[in-house]
Amino acid sequence: MFIFFTVPCGDLGPPNGLSCPACYDNNSMDGCTPDGRVQCRAGETECVKFRGLVQFADASTKMISLQGCITKGGCNYGFAALPGARPLDQRELTCLPATAS
Repeated sequence: MFIFFTVPCGDLGPPNGLSCPACYDNNSMDGCTPDGRVQCRAGETECVKFRGLVQFADASTKMISLQGCITKGGCNYGFAALPGARPLDQRELTCLPATAS
């Protein structure tokens, strides 16, 4: 079972020539294996890797592992930047510079 959610961000802007490894597993805190790369957009200049237990606004919790693009400094906020979400058990949150596509 997959749970998908969106954050209203408006226009994400055009691809910026950078990319990051991409994967998502909403049933594990053990990490995920990238199955490709995602094209970063506009101000997304870093690659994020997150794994942990997250609580959402409706009080539900989910184990999540993901990798993808993020804006510079996004690791300073992590899931706390999503309205109503907070990490309960953050196992990893790292950011590295994105690479040219």
